[in-house]
Amino acid sequence: MSSQGKDKKRYEELKEIIQKHAYLYHTEDKPEISDAEYDLYFKELLDLEKAHPNFVDSNSPSQRVGSKPLDGFTKSEHLSPMLSLENAFNDEDLIDFERKIKERSLVEGGIVYSAEPKLDGVAVNLLYENGKLVKASTRGDGKVGEDITHNIKTIKTIPLALIGSKFPNSLEARGEVFINKSDFDQINEDSEKKGEKVFANPRNAAAGSLRQLDPSVTSKRPLKIFIYGFGVLEDKDLPDNQYEMLSMASRWGLPINSETKICNSLQESIDYFEYINSKRDKLNYEIDGVVYKVNDFGLQKKLGQVSRAPRWAIARKFPAEVGRTLLKKISFQVGRLGSITPVAELDPVLVGGVTISNASLHNFDEIDRLDVREGDHVLLKRAGDVIPQIIEVDLKVRPESAKKVKIPQFCPCCEEPLNKDEDGVVLRCNNKKCPDQLIEVFKHFVSRNAMNIDGLGEKILEQFIGEKLITKIDDLYSLAHEEISELPGLGDKSAKNLIESIEKSKNISINRFIYALGIREVGETTALNLSLHFSNLEELMGANQDDLLEINDIGPVAATYIEEYFKDKSNRDTVYSLLEKGITLETNKIISDSFVLGKTIVITGSFSSFSRSQLKETLIKMGAKVSSSVSSKTDYLVSGTSPGSKLKKAEELGITILNEQEVENEFLN
Repeated sequence: MSSQGKDKKRYEELKEIIQKHAYLYHTEDKPEISDAEYDLYFKELLDLEKAHPNFVDSNSPSQRVGSKPLDGFTKSEHLSPMLSLENAFNDEDLIDFERKIKERSLVEGGIVYSAEPKLDGVAVNLLYENGKLVKASTRGDGKVGEDITHNIKTIKTIPLALIGSKFPNSLEARGEVFINKSDFDQINEDSEKKGEKVFANPRNAAAGSLRQLDPSVTSKRPLKIFIYGFGVLEDKDLPDNQYEMLSMASRWGLPINSETKICNSLQESIDYFEYINSKRDKLNYEIDGVVYKVNDFGLQKKLGQVSRAPRWAIARKFPAEVGRTLLKKISFQVGRLGSITPVAELDPVLVGGVTISNASLHNFDEIDRLDVREGDHVLLKRAGDVIPQIIEVDLKVRPESAKKVKIPQFCPCCEEPLNKDEDGVVLRCNNKKCPDQLIEVFKHFVSRNAMNIDGLGEKILEQFIGEKLITKIDDLYSLAHEEISELPGLGDKSAKNLIESIEKSKNISINRFIYALGIREVGETTALNLSLHFSNLEELMGANQDDLLEINDIGPVAATYIEEYFKDKSNRDTVYSLLEKGITLETNKIISDSFVLGKTIVITGSFSSFSRSQLKETLIKMGAKVSSSVSSKTDYLVSGTSPGSKLKKAEELGITILNEQEVENEFLN
């Protein structure tokens, strides 16, 4: 497999990992990994997108901010979005951050920053109208959160009415709710005495407290808040910078972190980070880094934002921490396409404030590289306070009984023989009825960017599979209300909602249907290209490799997998069964009179009013070939901010260059 092929494969894995943990964190409120671990997955994904812009599609977590709010709370729309922050892990990242600011804004000289500790708490939005608190909500997906006003009002440090006068008609104050370390220890000590559940860390305790339906329970928890920023500010007579606006908010009675400082240069910003890091253990609240914001509001507005983060702020994370522990066992997990991933089961160890008990070994080449064995003592790091990774084996204390890991010959789930991929790195189980694979297949099929069937989470799918109600994806459309409602934990209302969700999914675009089938090497962009090339599904199912290779974005490997998928009788039967059960496909057509029909277009840089994936999909539907590299065959270069070397090459070749406004007028209106 080529280097790009391996990167693409890892990219698809990262999307699934991030989407899974974003759902567990934001929607289920049952995170399996720490914020820091999630950050490193996200950084790895962003690095791959930077190296391969053609990978980016609408399914990427980078195109979005977060997850939808829980149905159990009233939804509340923010007046302005609550965005995430990009991460810096070293001084070089900060230097690069300031360089980009200067390039985008044409500012000369030093930039002034407002800097503060990055709390490990729960982000909330407080809406004040004419000085009175009228609504409070969680961050949710950045645009819509959960209304938690009844719980926020129990926090004594939050004013129900602002102090003084001259506050805005409307004010969105953004803050981080947290629990002090000492209070957290007392909560767990009291819970243990009562035989109740203890919390894993202060952040989980704060999140659980805010999500209580009974505010009397929340009122007993020692929640605190620091305001760190603002959304809507409806008034002209207000400070024009972050630091003074925070000072003004403090005078209105809103709690502000006393560690917030002005940094008049990049070097002062670096010094501030070292200062906060040195006193981290002395602070009575958990932090995982420092946040820097361009202080001047006018410059913030000029810099703008990308789809999920402002260009004028960044979070500098604390350096990696290393832990040492015993590797008890190496087990093997089965993925959706049958790939076998080795996982290290560890004696729990605290690294960077998080207890680590498992670490992925990725593949068998990694096992060989580390020469890691069961019974070894290993060193773990969490780069940027993120993913646990085994970095070294302590060979000095290796027990004599430690034996090299044997590559499994049979699937750990269904015990069918395993086969090596062409590259000899990945082991795969080819049994389509393998239970572990089956659950992953169903999870992909019902996911938001596929059939988008709400309510069918992993636990319910496992229940359906265990009861043998579903064995292949078309069985979902044969489920009856009666058989669902009789299952433990469901009932009449849940069954009704699930059936309605399944029925609603029957009207779907052909490209999302193709993507939902889970064909190997067929992501969302490839599915879209297939839907535009073939006039109907029957044509696609009868296509051979030569037909498929004519399509943009499809190479020999993908063509082979697509042809093999539709040649398989069981796959064809499943597709026909889905159609017979009422699935209606909306076809996509290329706009025949488009001026970019047949043209080769390269996209570079970033855009404020649309995402690269949105533009790419539009151009493909207009009949353009979207390429990742500039050459003499390129017809147009679409250039956003920070275009890099592609712009220079296009100028040298005399290629027509379109800016963001021109693209919006020509393609997106």
